[in-house]
Amino acid sequence: MIQATRKQWIKFAIALILWLAFLLWVKSWLGLVVVPFIFDAYITKKIPWTWWKSSRNETVRSVMSWVDAIVFALVAVYFVNLYFFQNYVIPSSSLEKSLLVGDYLFVSKASYGPRVPQTPLHMPLTQHTLPIVNTKSYLEWPKWDYKRVKGLGDVQLNDIVVFNFPAGDTVALNVPAEDIYRLSYEAGKQLTHPVDLSSMDAGQQRIVFDDFDRETGVGAAFGTNTNPEEDKSDDT
Repeated sequence: MIQATRKQWIKFAIALILWLAFLLWVKSWLGLVVVPFIFDAYITKKIPWTWWKSSRNETVRSVMSWVDAIVFALVAVYFVNLYFFQNYVIPSSSLEKSLLVGDYLFVSKASYGPRVPQTPLHMPLTQHTLPIVNTKSYLEWPKWDYKRVKGLGDVQLNDIVVFNFPAGDTVALNVPAEDIYRLSYEAGKQLTHPVDLSSMDAGQQRIVFDDFDRETGVGAAFGTNTNPEEDKSDDT
């Protein structure tokens, strides 16, 4: 027979109601598998969640207390960042009259509705790529379909909205953390080299001018003639 105090039952009831309300909000009843663990944590206590507290080894108690606190903090941060609010840093100067590059923001995800993660298994406190090792911070499996939860409000005029920056383009597999615009800019810098006209003869300079005119149309705009054959016919 289960022996539990009234206080335990009240705590269990509050935790269960909050968890069921959350599942109803996200419309995912897969989380019902957690209910037996909630029941055990508050009522039956069959699983020794805090076994280290009864250890006679002081080192074990000290180390495990830190591990317990760190794991709880990571789970809490993961849960809160996914569905309620998250901190961001402004990357561009598009709102520099009111918000500056590098400013820190706390963004409410519940206002317009949070997006359910498509790859739920990932390292907390990382966005896309793990630092130092430079690998993906998430696992490709399991992978869920795109789904957005109903928000507490609607987008209004002049609202400041945080959106996904177009980084991590799937075409650039070797550099997943870079956006396609930066990659294109760097590639263009490598392909573009200055031309030293002083070291060329007249014929080589003419080839350069013809290529420039063909790309830009500057010669046609000013009515200049860039066809060598036509120049020869004019000389005769």
